Amino acid sequence: MIPGAPCALGLVLEGEAARRFDEYLANPTCTPKGEAIIKAAVNHHRACRKIAWCMACGHQYVDYNPALQTSVCRECGEPAVVWGSPDAYTYYIEVIHHAEQPSIESL
Repeated sequence: MIPGAPCALGLVLEGEAARRFDEYLANPTCTPKGEAIIKAAVNHHRACRKIAWCMACGHQYVDYNPALQTSVCRECGEPAVVWGSPDAYTYYIEVIHHAEQPSIESL
């Protein structure tokens, strides 16, 4: 068989070719270029994923299903659940939510 040639319908591998094909299916190899493509896809997915959190109490929903179509928080009961990127959540917690909390110094 010529590498890169299309497989003919009804092709039956026998002997060493069949053994090598079964071995490849059980333990496929990946080139450095293939690994780079997969790494780029994973990084893109992580950058694009959305998470849900409550703007009232800051609770993050790691198991939140967008099909539920609700904005009521399971923790505090407020209608304040929003969607955003992980960076938006971090900004909200570190800057906005933290600023809304009374500090011990003012007590």
